[in-house]
Amino acid sequence: MFKKLVILALAAAVIGVATIPLWTSKVADNAFQRPLDPQSPGKVKEAMMVKIRLQRYKQARVLAEKAIIYFPDCEEAPYFIYNAARCAEKEKEHQVAIFWYEKFIKRFPDHIWTTQAKNSLNKLKGMYGETQ
Repeated sequence: MFKKLVILALAAAVIGVATIPLWTSKVADNAFQRPLDPQSPGKVKEAMMVKIRLQRYKQARVLAEKAIIYFPDCEEAPYFIYNAARCAEKEKEHQVAIFWYEKFIKRFPDHIWTTQAKNSLNKLKGMYGETQ
């Protein structure tokens, strides 16, 4: 009987972990449906961060870019722009990363991440240059 309970608990844990990307997407979708709710940007930020931790960079970048459009002046805006750049860099979408790092530096010149963004931008420009 104890073995059955352990196997059942392990199966439930595996199923629970497997559904994390689904429920984070659902949370973000609900937040985008309520753009005037002051908690919506925070919910999208949390969903984006979970996807980054799971190394689903493309999905995280899509959330970040959509959040930049829906919540352009929210408190979480630096997180969205910076993480859009980081995710693009992880995806090897270098020109996209350059674009977002430049936007971040221009919009938030005094942010604590600006130095890191400048370093990443200079590295990307040095390695991949800018396409005209």
